[in-house]
Amino acid sequence: MDAAGINFLGIGIYSVSEASRLTGVPARTIRRWAMGYRFTTGTGRHTSAPLWAPELPPLEGRVALGFRDLIEVRVIQALLGKDISWHRIRRIGSGMARILNTDHPFSTAKFKTDGYHIYADLPKPHGRGALVEPESFQLALRKIIEPFLSDLEFGDGGGAARWWPLGKKDKSVVIDPQRAFGRPIITSAGVPTAVLAAAYQAEGQDADVVAHWYDLPKAAVLKAVAFERRLAA
Repeated sequence: MDAAGINFLGIGIYSVSEASRLTGVPARTIRRWAMGYRFTTGTGRHTSAPLWAPELPPLEGRVALGFRDLIEVRVIQALLGKDISWHRIRRIGSGMARILNTDHPFSTAKFKTDGYHIYADLPKPHGRGALVEPESFQLALRKIIEPFLSDLEFGDGGGAARWWPLGKKDKSVVIDPQRAFGRPIITSAGVPTAVLAAAYQAEGQDADVVAHWYDLPKAAVLKAVAFERRLAA
């Protein structure tokens, strides 16, 4: 895939360092997941394949990620945090990608977990409305608890379309590939939180001045500053 002629609007564009800043996953780990890597054991040299196919080709020789890639990173990290093994995540991801016909199986509304089992709402012919664990293709009889993708909104095709990083109860900040190429922004005004936070520092932490510049409520400026500080932490 050639970067020339790509319309980044609706895809979003993130460097590995920016993806790391937004997800909290180390940059080196993201590169390994998205691009694969080579390693050596006592039996020789081996290759670990990428976990998924990135939305974008390398740009100027560097790994570039789209919004769906960003969500894949976030969900995979969450699964690892729930003590689901790396080998199992790879096996299930491969199965879900095949069944759901998508390169981004973990950033779809069809993905669900109860903390141990991983399920997919499978389309026909696998069974209408059936909850199936892709690893074994057995019907799941236990109740599914709230998916931990609760701060995402999904598009008509079932893929992740919007991320509310402060949660759906606080929609003041949004990450939306349709707006500002996926940079975190103040929802009501579309101003990137990083821009507001930088202006706040440049003006001696005077939120009133920044609010006047951008015609925003002071509370929106302070929300952007708090969000950026949380990312930095």
